[in-house]
Amino acid sequence: VNYSKKGKDSSANNYRFALNSLQRSMGEDNVSFSDISTKSIAKWIKSLENTSNSKNKYPLLIKKIFNDGLIEFNDYDRNIFLIKHNPFMKNTIPRPEITKKQSLSKDVILDIFSFDTSLSLKEQKVPMAIDVALMVFHLAGINTADLYTLEKSNLKKGKLCYNRLKTKDRRGDKSYIEITVPIEIKHLLEKYKGKDRLFNFSERYYTHQQFNKSVNQGLEDISKKLGIDKVTSYAFRHSWATIAQNKCNAGTDEVAFC
Repeated sequence: VNYSKKGKDSSANNYRFALNSLQRSMGEDNVSFSDISTKSIAKWIKSLENTSNSKNKYPLLIKKIFNDGLIEFNDYDRNIFLIKHNPFMKNTIPRPEITKKQSLSKDVILDIFSFDTSLSLKEQKVPMAIDVALMVFHLAGINTADLYTLEKSNLKKGKLCYNRLKTKDRRGDKSYIEITVPIEIKHLLEKYKGKDRLFNFSERYYTHQQFNKSVNQGLEDISKKLGIDKVTSYAFRHSWATIAQNKCNAGTDEVAFC
């Protein structure tokens, strides 16, 4: 099964990362279905127990590959079984950790937006991190992955009209949304104007994951200088949703839609 052709690049990368992790655990460069045993999966899952997300995500991805293999290579109607075992039958995949809510107070948000970038150790990343945080907050909690992939054609008469990258393949409406660009951030469209895409982030970072990591590194530096808990780009998404519902009387359905 070619997972590099099954949709988004980010999904394909996750499958590769999971497979690489399993291969390292087994000490093999290439792993076949017959190599994977109940014991080797148990050992691998054990090695992931101190990770926050991988302990759940990676085993689920490998289990998905294995189940696809069972469907691809076994003929259950004719009792032909090229894969005769299932190492996940006796292994329990750990549950994901509950994400800590990251809504920020108004004062913290304003402190970050007005942060003196001359105080930063990462001078190049911090100004961009602040600008991206401004865009996330003013664009109804837009995802950094969407900021990275927006095309020039997605900007129509002052509105961003696009399909959300992470959920467009899972919804009937292809996660289509329109967001008016408020005047407070219109200057950022020009500041980060791209050659091919709407923004130049893809010219500076190879993947949207690298872009998001750079933004979060800048925000982490600001957090240290302000003496607050580490802030990530997600915090501005969650803060927008919280303020919209608790302070601006937006309905739960409206916030969920955004």
